[in-house]
Amino acid sequence: VDDTGEIRLSKNSQYMGNSLESLLTKELQEKILASDSMSKNFFPAEYKDDKGEIHDVVYKKIRNTKWNLVIQIPRAESMGFLNSIIYS
Repeated sequence: VDDTGEIRLSKNSQYMGNSLESLLTKELQEKILASDSMSKNFFPAEYKDDKGEIHDVVYKKIRNTKWNLVIQIPRAESMGFLNSIIYS
């Protein structure tokens, strides 16, 4: 995601060229764009989509660029993965 919030690269090509604001809440987009470029850590967040489903998001500014790495996964998918580990 570039410094204006536009998605420049994505595994899913339908997201490319869209704004983060079209997918996330405005508040979360603002947090992502304002993230600390010196931090080595990812910042966690969550949001509910239009259907009321919770999504987990982690983001981090990519050093020496104006871009952010943003990873989003539906909570149902992340919990399914975690539950498979717990019950193994």
